[in-house]
Amino acid sequence: MSALPVIEPVVEPSPISRPLPRLPAPIIIELPRTRIQRQPVRRVNTQKRVSALVGQTASFVVVASLAFSTFSLMGQVMVEKARRDGIRASDRARVASRDIAALRQDVQDLSSSQSIDDWATSNGFVPTDSAPKTVGVTQNVTHNRK
Repeated sequence: MSALPVIEPVVEPSPISRPLPRLPAPIIIELPRTRIQRQPVRRVNTQKRVSALVGQTASFVVVASLAFSTFSLMGQVMVEKARRDGIRASDRARVASRDIAALRQDVQDLSSSQSIDDWATSNGFVPTDSAPKTVGVTQNVTHNRK
């Protein structure tokens, strides 16, 4: 038990008490319930539904197979085109490498000392070491600069 004193609340009556207004009872109107009776399922409706479902399924299969075959053919065409482009590119690379090899050989032939000497003698150039001194003949002389 507790050692605290218990204080009970004091309720004073109200000086003027009025009666509460009386409301009329609510009016409840019940609507008649109509029972919906299911008709027996007719066999004709079921057959129509089944035939419609079969028709829709068949049309879906036809459209899907057409789309698949079309896209498959398009993919094969693109792959074949890429393969032919690759073959053409490798042929062009092979021809270009042959042309580059021929050009390198031409440059090497033209830059050899024998071809340079032949060109110099055909154009009237004479090396300074072996230039004969001829009176009245002009000669072009090349100098090697290093």
